[in-house]
Order: sequence, then C-alpha cells, then structure tokens
Amino acid sequence: REVVAGPAAKTRGAAASVRDSVLRIRRGRVRATVSCTATTPCRGTLRLKTRGARPVVLGSARVAIAAGRTATVEAKLSAAGRRVAARKAKTPATVEIDLGAAGRATKAVTVRR
Repeated sequence: REVVAGPAAKTRGAAASVRDSVLRIRRGRVRATVSCTATTPCRGTLRLKTRGARPVVLGSARVAIAAGRTATVEAKLSAAGRRVAARKAKTPATVEIDLGAAGRATKAVTVRR
C-alpha cells in the first residue's frame, strides 16, 4: 500500500508566533511580541510586509528568543515603510518569522501610526 503525502504534510509548524494583531509605529520602529514555543532557542528573521499584489517590506529585524519564552522584537522601518506609513494611518500588513529549518510563521496584522 502506498501513502502519498499532500502539501500540508511537507509544511512544518513554526516554533514561534506573533501575539499582537495591531502594531504601532513609534520613532520609526515597530515592536512585536513574539513567543518561542520550541525546546531550543528561536533564531531567525522577522519581516513586516504590506498585504496585496505587490507587497512592500516595511521593516525587518533579527529574532533571538530563548526556548519557551516571549520577547519584544523591535523592527526598524525601511525607507519604503516610512513612505507607506506617512500616506496611511492604518496599513494592513503581514508579519513573517522565518526560523530556517524550524519553520516559518505568518500573521495578518494592522500597522498604525
């Protein structure tokens, strides 16, 4: 008997998750609360992108969180991110945490001035 795994079987669950649904811009930076649910430290990259057909990277930051802990990660806005924030008070966005082999987590958020 042959077992065929679908695309869902190839996707590994991420060991980190974003807890906030609204992120506020303060002094050109955005803070996000990130939880590491793994038994090993979570290390990777957090990216904040606009939603839509042509996403714009609003900002990014390195993530290094101890196992089982929650930390605040501060991402500096890019020049494109500052332009988007200047135009709109509320921007629908996606937070993506890439932990390499440990998986990738995404969450839909709203970025506010």
